[in-house]
Amino acid sequence: MTTDSTVDSVPRLVAGRLVLEPLDGPAATAVRAGDLAGLTVADGWPHDDTLDGLAGIADGRSFGWLVTLDGVVIGDCGVHGPADEHGDIEIGYGLAAPHRGHGHGTEVVAALTRHLLSRPEVRRVVAGTEAGNRPSRRVLERAGFQQTGTDGDELRYATDTAPPTILLISGSTRAASTNSAALRTVAAVAPDGIHTQLYDELAALPAFNPDDDRESVQLPPAAARLRARIEAADGVLFCTPEYAGTLPGSLKNLLDWTVGGGQLDGKPVASLNVAAPGRGDGAQATLRLVLGYVAAEISEAASVRLVVPRDAVGDDGLVVRPELRDELRRVLTVFADELRVRQPA
Repeated sequence: MTTDSTVDSVPRLVAGRLVLEPLDGPAATAVRAGDLAGLTVADGWPHDDTLDGLAGIADGRSFGWLVTLDGVVIGDCGVHGPADEHGDIEIGYGLAAPHRGHGHGTEVVAALTRHLLSRPEVRRVVAGTEAGNRPSRRVLERAGFQQTGTDGDELRYATDTAPPTILLISGSTRAASTNSAALRTVAAVAPDGIHTQLYDELAALPAFNPDDDRESVQLPPAAARLRARIEAADGVLFCTPEYAGTLPGSLKNLLDWTVGGGQLDGKPVASLNVAAPGRGDGAQATLRLVLGYVAAEISEAASVRLVVPRDAVGDDGLVVRPELRDELRRVLTVFADELRVRQPA
């Protein structure tokens, strides 16, 4: 079974580590009939709600996507029909049970909302969920949806603004890195309506080779995923240690992979320096030099030094001191506010 990335002008969408693959009518009909040929699917997919949702795609009344992780279908999402006369369009989404509770739902809803609000006929994205379904409610709230009312036992939500998506990139590959801990904490304290994504493939990137970065050559998969994630993000927040007076080689390697693709050209970026006073300045200077070369736009307001001592990180890998958590949240909010200003009206 195949899906066509140009189905009715429905694009392939990148949502963090997830990829949303367009699903056409014949493919939807096949899944409803139990034909999963050509698909690798997770346990628990498709489920009953999937089969109901695919009916509209099968008969051409709506459009949707398969939610994939590393090539495996773990869920689905789509719309219940075209936008109404007010410009409202309703979404639906679902994941296989083993893949719930990992943040994938918010990734899906944020990417779906961003795409739909870019369509000229859409003014507002709406959704409904049962009042007792707390996880589904939190998915919508994390993605910036506000409750607008009730319809029987269902709570109704809506948003007319896509949540700013910020990719968090640590320059360290150490498991106990305070830089990585700071960014994990940024993700943990992010207010509703700000969507963060932790980049976790720094060590998986191959050494940059210009011969592998030509139009006639397929990019290494990890490099292709990196470029797609930067392209899909509204902004990038870096946090890096200093090695031998400059950037760690792993982070410089990551930046080298972005040069040929141009994904950082004009992209808003910011940088946290969590090193003790007098340390980390060489890495910050080099990072700014490289970001300037690739024409990224550095947010000065969100680029700060915030010392995070090792004893400020708990056993769960998160910063535990309230004053540091508050400051990390403040920095994220400042950056997100700048990104909102840049979003089209």
